[in-house]
Amino acid sequence: MAGLIDINKATLEQAACAYASMGWPVLPLLPRKKEPHGKLVRTGLLEATDDLGRLRLWWEMWPNANIGLRTGIAFDVVDLDGPEALKSLSLVAPGYKHAGPVASTGRGYHLLFKTTGARNAANKLSSIDYRGINGYIVAPPSVHPNGHKYQWAKDGELPEAPEWLHQLTTPARSSEDYGERFEVEDIVPVFISLYSSIRELTPSGNLFKTNCIWHEDGTPSLYLYPHNNTFNCYGCSEWGDTLDLQQTFNEGGIAPSAWREIRKQRKVLG
Repeated sequence: MAGLIDINKATLEQAACAYASMGWPVLPLLPRKKEPHGKLVRTGLLEATDDLGRLRLWWEMWPNANIGLRTGIAFDVVDLDGPEALKSLSLVAPGYKHAGPVASTGRGYHLLFKTTGARNAANKLSSIDYRGINGYIVAPPSVHPNGHKYQWAKDGELPEAPEWLHQLTTPARSSEDYGERFEVEDIVPVFISLYSSIRELTPSGNLFKTNCIWHEDGTPSLYLYPHNNTFNCYGCSEWGDTLDLQQTFNEGGIAPSAWREIRKQRKVLG
């Protein structure tokens, strides 16, 4: 995996094309933000591409667009958000030294690994997120909302996932977690049946969007993906599928990440 450090000095358009040349699907984000660029893409991360012609067109139109890289296809990412994340990592992997690519972000680091097939997971360890299937990261030389410029701190080949990584990912479900309703149903009719009284669902290409249920959301940032019955909020990073949507509603509308933590504690307590 050569050449990542050189990307630090590239323009955003040059960097986007360099990533695509590696086979890394690229997504335009809003300038100095983490959300997909709504004027360029309508279906979020599903439009991430390695088509150089399309990328050049996007960045000719919006040269200051930040760069998103879709995860779960060419690589997965451990997102360390600040000093607390390093403390959390030391608990599961004392003395760990990452051998693969590392990017510095506005608050911490992205560690890149070979893909595992795991889904996204948020804060399973304090201040650490996992980006896998249906996820993305902001990539250098994008600019963080705080003004910090994302930079590659280390190059290298993508390493295999270490043993401790399973503690950050989302484990397989069981009927013990979800009871009788263990089947993943079509997400759109389920959402309408649960939340139509408080949220309007708007078509957006092949997707649907709405104002998020779990945070103050002035701009619709919660997207439903009917092709795999999942959802993702680009504002607060809550994510999941139809089962998560049903269960969080049944638990009084708590956030999916909070419900996962409750499940984990119930298992610990037996």
